[in-house]
Amino acid sequence: MGESQTQTLQIKALLKAWTDACASPKESKVLVPRGTYGLKEQFSEVIARLLLNFRLTLSGGGTFDGRGALSWKQNDCNENKNCKSRVVNIRFDFVNDTIIKDITSLDSKNFHLNVCHNITFQHATITAPGESVKTDGIHIARSTMFTVANTSIGTGDDCIYIGDGTSQLKFTNVT
Repeated sequence: MGESQTQTLQIKALLKAWTDACASPKESKVLVPRGTYGLKEQFSEVIARLLLNFRLTLSGGGTFDGRGALSWKQNDCNENKNCKSRVVNIRFDFVNDTIIKDITSLDSKNFHLNVCHNITFQHATITAPGESVKTDGIHIARSTMFTVANTSIGTGDDCIYIGDGTSQLKFTNVT
């Protein structure tokens, strides 16, 4: 089986697990076995539609590797206001009351973490080399009740970006 077919099967299996968890009347978990998964960009778009306004915990020690090195060389967003948008490693636009812990975000093509309301981000590492472009560690805008604790951030852009409409932030032991 080719790499493309394997990725398609991985996406289908994970989406089925998400769909089943969302349909459950009880609290449910989706456990992803240890391994390396090549999930396509479309996966995040489908998940974003499924994860509207419910409690979510993302944990387990995994690494979200954006493999951004090639993308950084092609990024002209500093000069071109119509540049092509890049993929964000972890993005929750409409998810509230979320805990993200014990993960690593590595070499995102764009922001590492883009979030909404009532998020706790703890015991995590965000890293990208100095030459990475537009790789904000955590991009916070129009968000409330955001906590970052016991986390290490080092990127080629803002480690933490705080935009307009943001309130009730708490940072503890952030390097």
